[in-house]
Amino acid sequence: MDKSFREAWRFFLANGAVVTPPGRVVCAAEYARAEQTAEALGWELQTEPDYDPEMGDHESWCKRARRRAAGYNNGRPFGWRRDRLPGDMREGVYVGSHRVEDCDHEYVTLVLADDTGRILASVGSVEYGHLDRDYARYWRAELAEQVIRELHIPTTAQLAAGAGSEVAA
Repeated sequence: MDKSFREAWRFFLANGAVVTPPGRVVCAAEYARAEQTAEALGWELQTEPDYDPEMGDHESWCKRARRRAAGYNNGRPFGWRRDRLPGDMREGVYVGSHRVEDCDHEYVTLVLADDTGRILASVGSVEYGHLDRDYARYWRAELAEQVIRELHIPTTAQLAAGAGSEVAA
């Protein structure tokens, strides 16, 4: 196991490996191999605006939505009436509800493209505010692993071992 693979394996073990079978250790190794293969083949992760994201239950994961549901808006009770105590959560004290349109979340679609610009895989509805370098690294490996598995593309490790002579188109 070379040093770059070991570093990638440790990164994915800490940041993206899933617990379900085959397990975190194997999953991290698959992501590390996929990342190395993507680099060798010149696959890049690109972002495109996602104007119609699928956000699921927005009110369950949005911090602002949860705070509004609890009756707070910018640290003060939302819809507070003078004749009630600020912390009173009884029905009728707080008015209004959180709407997706009220949020300023920006979403992108992540696209894995080869060196010619051909799209290999993509994932949408990724909140741009969460897209840092590590998260982008994880998604690049995740999408690359899917492409490698589905198109039966040999990894760089398999090519080095002589398991495949050419890459599937």
